Amino acid sequence: MRTILRFFLVTLSIAALTRTIATAAETNLSTSRALVVISNHAKPAQQKDAAPTTNGATQVDAKKVDDAKPPVVATSVTPEIIAKSYVTVTSVNANKTLSSILLASVNNLLRASHPRVYSLLNWKAGERPADLEVTSYNRVAHFGKWAQDRSDKTCYNTRAKVLIRDSVKPVIFSEGNACSVDKGEWDDPYAGKVLTDAKAEIQIDHMVPLKNAYISGAYKWDFRARCLYANYLGVSFHLISVDGVENQRKGDKSPEGYMPSNKAYACTYLKNWLTVKTLWGLEMTPAEADGIKKLIASEGCKPEDFVISEDDLQAQRKFAAANADLCGAKPPATAVSDTQPVNTPTPADAASADNSGRK
Repeated sequence: MRTILRFFLVTLSIAALTRTIATAAETNLSTSRALVVISNHAKPAQQKDAAPTTNGATQVDAKKVDDAKPPVVATSVTPEIIAKSYVTVTSVNANKTLSSILLASVNNLLRASHPRVYSLLNWKAGERPADLEVTSYNRVAHFGKWAQDRSDKTCYNTRAKVLIRDSVKPVIFSEGNACSVDKGEWDDPYAGKVLTDAKAEIQIDHMVPLKNAYISGAYKWDFRARCLYANYLGVSFHLISVDGVENQRKGDKSPEGYMPSNKAYACTYLKNWLTVKTLWGLEMTPAEADGIKKLIASEGCKPEDFVISEDDLQAQRKFAAANADLCGAKPPATAVSDTQPVNTPTPADAASADNSGRK
């Protein structure tokens, strides 16, 4: 009888512990899960097993990524100022407080009954000793141009792939140029209208614009990681076909400075913004974080929808690793000089977006 009672009590203890771990996992997210891990010269996370794309776009297989010198533009004028105060989506993983033996005994049960889900609203404020001065943002030098993956045996660059993916009808290519998309039908989530002319109406928007990404942490990455970010097709909302006028209105602003005019898209926009920041380990400014918090409330968004699963995180890690060499290690030779110090400030672009809508 005592043996049966002891077994029953042990079973109840393990079940209670399982629920505790699952609850903690739902609210905890470590920045170590970001696609880009910063260590001296940062580079995309690597994995041995490559994963196929989830959106029909084919990119290169995984290869080992060697350290590359961060690119520096040839002349210097005004640096970017990175404020000492910042906010990150982060927390300590409660599982680390448990012994590995105990974890092993319930690990399979956890995976089967409680898939791990992490909150995008679990933020932590931080502060550096002082403001930072970093190399002035230069779009082409730091992030490159639209990449063309020749291993997929098409002539489409990233812009063309996004237009083909987002069109609800088969696209029509430009006369005399089967690589350039001319016509199609796109449901623009920002303005909430239908677009049909790729060249006259559409720009490809980075959910978190390139300059915003740069001053939020991408200044620490090498060119390979930044160019992958600029051409990333792992999730459909990282790059979006949108109305050019609306995209120009957005510029490089974060949500407290710009929200799409299509109110029906507001909550999705905020979630996608936080997801990109989380996947890439990018910081938020205090004003940005406070603005997002207020917008979630004022737009009637459901906090429980602002989550990302462990499976999704793993899928994006594999995709990033599989495509780490998409752009190569260095930007165009005419844009950079490897002889200058990394922290030498350089001229900023004249505008935050070029004609194709890449900020």
